[in-house]
Amino acid sequence: VLRLIDAELALVYALRQGTATAAVRRPVEPPDPSDPLALGGEALAELVLWLDLVSRLLPSSRGRRDVAELSAVARSAQQGSGVLPRAAWLLALDERKVDLVGPQAGQDPAPYWRLCATYTCGLWTLFHILTVAAADPISRRLAAAPEDDGVARDGRRLREDGPAVRQRGLEAAGVSASPTPGETLQRIRGFVENFFGCEECSKHFVATYDSCQFGRCALEATDGQGSALWLWQVHNTVTARIAGERGRTVLHPWPNLAFCEQCWVQVPGAPVRWNPTALFDYLTFAFVPPDDTVALRVLQA
Repeated sequence: VLRLIDAELALVYALRQGTATAAVRRPVEPPDPSDPLALGGEALAELVLWLDLVSRLLPSSRGRRDVAELSAVARSAQQGSGVLPRAAWLLALDERKVDLVGPQAGQDPAPYWRLCATYTCGLWTLFHILTVAAADPISRRLAAAPEDDGVARDGRRLREDGPAVRQRGLEAAGVSASPTPGETLQRIRGFVENFFGCEECSKHFVATYDSCQFGRCALEATDGQGSALWLWQVHNTVTARIAGERGRTVLHPWPNLAFCEQCWVQVPGAPVRWNPTALFDYLTFAFVPPDDTVALRVLQA
C-alpha cells in the first residue's frame, strides 16, 4: 500500500512537471509565444497513450477512474485542436486527486513520501507496479473491464460520452483493451523519453530499450514475467551506474539476500545467479498492493 502511494505521488508530480519538460523538448509547431508550455504533436500523443495505459493498470479502482478523467481531457485536446493549452491542463490537474493524492503533491511531493524519498524512487515504483500488473492475467482482465457508467465521482459525465467511445478511441489508436506486458514496456519507454526531466538519464534508458539489452527484443509481447524482470535488470543497472559515477559501489543487486534469499542461487565456486521465478514472485509480493480501501485506512491513521 505504501509503495502504491509513492507511485501515485510520482505520477501526480510527473503529470505537472514532466509535461512542462516535454513541452520544452518538443515545442508545439508553429510555436505560440503566449503559451510556451502547451503540448502538441508527439508529446501530446504520448501523454494520451500513457494515461490510457495507467488508467487500465493502476491497482486502485479510484485511481483508475481519476486517471481516466485526465486521459479524456488530453484526448479531447488531441482530437480537437491538436494542442493542449497549459492553463487547461493545470486546471484539470488542480480539479482532482489521483486516488488519495492531492494536486498539491504535483508542486512538491517531498512531504508526502511513504517509503521513497525522491521522485525517481517513486517513478521506478510506478514502473514496477505497472509491469507486474500487466503480467497478472487477473489484473489484465480487470483493466479491460468497462468503467462503471462513464460518470465521474462528482457526478460529471466523462468527456466523449463514457467508456464506449473511449474504447473506440483506444482501438483507433491501435491500443488493445487489455495492455500486454510488451505494450507496457513500450509506454514506459515513451514516458521516459518525453516526460522525465533528466535528459541524459532518458537517453540511457531509451538506448537500453532500443538496443535490445537484456534480451528485450526476444521477449514475447505477452511475456509478463520476462517484461517485469527486464525492467528489474535495467533498474539494477541504473543503480550501479549512478553509484559508480558518485564513487560508490553497490555490493549486491536489489533485492539483497536479507530481503529475498531464495532470489539468488549460490553454488560454491560459481558466480551467484538469480532465480527468475523467485524474483518474479518477490516483485509480485512487493508491488501488488492489497485492496485500496486499506490505503485509505493507512492515510487516515
